[in-house]
Amino acid sequence: VLGVNPHFGYTFFNFLEAAAAVNFNYSSVRDPYSPDKDRQTVVSPGMFIRLFPVKFLFAQVQYEHSFIRTKYFRQYVDTLVEHQEANSILVGGGFASGREPGEFYYYFSVLWDVAENANSPYSDYYGRAVPIIRAGVNIPLFQGRGHKRD
Repeated sequence: VLGVNPHFGYTFFNFLEAAAAVNFNYSSVRDPYSPDKDRQTVVSPGMFIRLFPVKFLFAQVQYEHSFIRTKYFRQYVDTLVEHQEANSILVGGGFASGREPGEFYYYFSVLWDVAENANSPYSDYYGRAVPIIRAGVNIPLFQGRGHKRD
């Protein structure tokens, strides 16, 4: 599994962030007892809001629309390609370290898809929501005159 989740946003009032995001995930699974394998690509544009009640903790709500392409390779059958779409509403929270105005910070979050869409890439085989664990670096770009540096 390989995934990236870049986002571009803005900080309001030092306790509220809003951003547009694109989530990209690629996964490949091979059956250990046969040449069968599955490959899935998920591209999910969306947007989120993070609210920081304290400097280092945040609550997050994120909307995504996922475009899902799954390719099934079977030994004695033609390759099958399946296309699906799903809306997701991700809700959760996280921790941010070193969050200062105009400085980059690290974050760790855990989110759940509460939309209960049958095609959601964030559910298990039985349709139950699974935790979405994300970690990364928030890098501030294009900081205007309103941000002071020491």
